[in-house]
Amino acid sequence: MAKATKLLQRAERTLERLSLAYSFWPMIPAGAVGIATGWAARGTATIERFGTVGWLAAGILGFLLTSLSFLALALAKEKTVLVKAVANWKRPTDAADPMADDYSRKRIAINDIAHPVTKRIVAKTFSQCELIGPANIIFAGRGTNSHVSFADCDIVVVKDHVYVKNIVVFEDCNLVGGTLWQCTVFMAESLFTRLRDEVPAFESITHLAPPVRPAE
Repeated sequence: MAKATKLLQRAERTLERLSLAYSFWPMIPAGAVGIATGWAARGTATIERFGTVGWLAAGILGFLLTSLSFLALALAKEKTVLVKAVANWKRPTDAADPMADDYSRKRIAINDIAHPVTKRIVAKTFSQCELIGPANIIFAGRGTNSHVSFADCDIVVVKDHVYVKNIVVFEDCNLVGGTLWQCTVFMAESLFTRLRDEVPAFESITHLAPPVRPAE
C-alpha cells in the first residue's frame, strides 16, 4: 500500500509539472510571431526611422496581439465547455422506480428515490448513473464507490460516528462510475483521511491538516 501511495504521489507531481509546462505553450508561437514581425518591420520606412527601437516595438506588438488571440480562443473554449455542462445538468431526469435495486445509465434526482420519511436509500446499485442534486448526502454501511466523479460538489468532513440530520443517507449502496451533481457530501473524518492519503489532491471545504508525505 505504501509503495502504491508513493507511486501515486510521484505521478501527481509529474502531472502538475506537465500541466504547468503546458499552460505556457502559447508563448512559443506568440514569441515566434513577435520575432517574425520585428524582423519584417525592419524594412519598413516608417519603422526604419526609429531604428532598433522601432522594430523591437513592432515585435513586442506582434507578440501581444498573438497572445491576446490565444487568450480569446481559450476563453471562448472555456465558455463553450461551461454552456455544455450547464445544458447537460438541466436535462430532464429519468423516471426511476424507488423500489428497484439496480439502476444502469439513468439520470436520477436523488430526492426522487430517497425514502420520504427516513430519507434513506438502502442497498441499491448505481452503474454509470448521474445522480442529481441539490442534496445533502452521506455514505454509510458497507457500500462501495468506484470511479465516481463529483461535479459541482462540496465535501464536508464530520466526526466519526456523528449523527447528521437533514441528509440523504446512501446505506450499503454501490456506485460504479457515473457522476454526482450539485451535492454536499458529508464524509466521516476517517474515510476522508484514508482517501486523501491515496489521492492527496482530494479536498474538502472544511479544514484538516494536510497529509504527511512519506519520506522518499
